[in-house]
Amino acid sequence: MRLLSMILIFGLLSHLNAIDMSIKHPPSEMIMMDFSDDGEDMILIEDSNLIDIGISDNVNTDVSGFMSDDNLKIALLVPKKIIGSHSNSVSNAIISYLIFKDTQFQFEVFDCVDEMEDSIAQKLAEIKANGYSFVIAPMTQRGAEVLNSYVSDMLVFIPTINRENIYEPNNNIIFGGLDYKRQLDVLLSYANEKIVLFGDGSRLSNELSSYIKLQMQEDIVYEKEIKNIRTNLSFLKKNKNLKKSSIFLNMPIIKSSLLASQFRQYEVEPHVILSSQVNYNPLLFKLTQVKDREFFYIANSISYYDKELKDINLVLGNNPDYSWIDYSTSIGMDYVFRINSLDANSIFDEEIYDNQIEYKVRIEKAAKASFEPLRDGRFNY
Repeated sequence: MRLLSMILIFGLLSHLNAIDMSIKHPPSEMIMMDFSDDGEDMILIEDSNLIDIGISDNVNTDVSGFMSDDNLKIALLVPKKIIGSHSNSVSNAIISYLIFKDTQFQFEVFDCVDEMEDSIAQKLAEIKANGYSFVIAPMTQRGAEVLNSYVSDMLVFIPTINRENIYEPNNNIIFGGLDYKRQLDVLLSYANEKIVLFGDGSRLSNELSSYIKLQMQEDIVYEKEIKNIRTNLSFLKKNKNLKKSSIFLNMPIIKSSLLASQFRQYEVEPHVILSSQVNYNPLLFKLTQVKDREFFYIANSISYYDKELKDINLVLGNNPDYSWIDYSTSIGMDYVFRINSLDANSIFDEEIYDNQIEYKVRIEKAAKASFEPLRDGRFNY
């Protein structure tokens, strides 16, 4: 049955690829959740059929809420103009999990285009009218705030935003965004009393830097914005503030790699280079040399992935080892199965507490050709 499901999915992907030929995918610099893109509306195998894949004799047809006519019904609400190609990534993560569970399901994508209040409200009404009571909604901060105001009689999972970032969070919403503050707290334990901050002026970058300054204000000796990869880096030359300092790179992979590769060129010799999840990306190994990464430590909250689930994701074009949004989505799907008694056993170690996924933090070293967990025994949790 799973083989048949995979064959059907290959047909689905061919259809999606044909639709999205004109999409301009965001560059690597967009990895910090500054989305832009647009896309198509509804996932189809044939012109008028929703996805209907897999048959399981063990599906509990008495489950209320998300089960209807022996199908698990899932709606994906996406502002494709805002999140772009990430809409395909999240949908692939959902489909991968459902194939992995080998169950029958219905899955429909509702494109609200942007994150304007009217757009989201209209699509939520459409989702409800079509009988969906579970919604996965990858949104930015703006869209999450709108959803927080409108959701009332359905369960919504937002894989991209942490509950802490929402004022008076709605009890009908589960949040899956990373806990960057927890990552920074762990990273700060590796820092000395001479801290340098590099950012790019983006919202997330500013939030990361602000939190570090709040915790370590007296230890901040230098701060600089790198808004363009063509920035003149002469400020690195004989900069005494940088020598033997703990440098936080609070910006995406291309800018961070560029800067890290130049530290040795300008004889900066930092105490340590530190970064949150934003630079947990294999591109780092292509853009820097081994000696550039000698003391480069990165926080990672992507933990255990079932091998079979990982393989299905890879077939569908996802990279589960490095995409925390896909990882969050998979945990959200796992939670749906548990609360509907479709499978009481979770395949993930993370718990959902107070409507938020509680992520672990592991510090990894950017070693010769891969990321390797630090073996100091302190923060591998």
